[in-house]
Amino acid sequence: MQSIKIKKPEIEEDQRAFYGDTLSIIEEELHKMSAEIERLEKMDEDLDRKRIEHFKWRIKKPKSIECKLKKLGFHYDLDTCFIHLFDYAGIRVVCAFLEDIYSIRDYFENMEGVRILEEKDYVKYPKPNGYRSFHMILEIDRKLNENVDKMHMEIQIRTISQDSWASLEHQLKYKRDIEHSEMIVEELKRCADEMASTDLTMQTIRDWIDGKIKEEI
Repeated sequence: MQSIKIKKPEIEEDQRAFYGDTLSIIEEELHKMSAEIERLEKMDEDLDRKRIEHFKWRIKKPKSIECKLKKLGFHYDLDTCFIHLFDYAGIRVVCAFLEDIYSIRDYFENMEGVRILEEKDYVKYPKPNGYRSFHMILEIDRKLNENVDKMHMEIQIRTISQDSWASLEHQLKYKRDIEHSEMIVEELKRCADEMASTDLTMQTIRDWIDGKIKEEI
């Protein structure tokens, strides 16, 4: 079985300056979580396929943190970030089938020293624009500094098609002066619905192959 592809971003100088000594702690916890995800690959060795196609992690950039804190009405500093923002560290996991999203979710829930603080299921309940993904906020037993004794991390789990759609939507969202923007939004929503239907069909086919559905096609 081919190994999972892991995408790790380069740490920029402004991130090193903002996070200071806590950066190494955050990176360590992201590496630990990455190792936990890789354990899924070993658990899947006896199967004909793997649940995870690839995953990547990121540490939120200071400019994004500043904008978000100011929008929420908070002062911009490191402790305020740790106390009021729960997505400064994040991992996105991409899998093949809808069912895998929830088995991966359960895997995170059973990790030692980790608690799920919040969940948003945009797969079953998509956003109005068609966005689909499963989001979790994890609380981790790790002291960051003398004022913050818990770390938080956002986990996003989505299928390949959901990830492709979200990537395109993200590019268009931050591109200025787009012609026919209303039509593009409508087309994106239509594509999201069609891709969701395809995900359901693919899941059904897999269930037939696995013998979970006994009726003939």
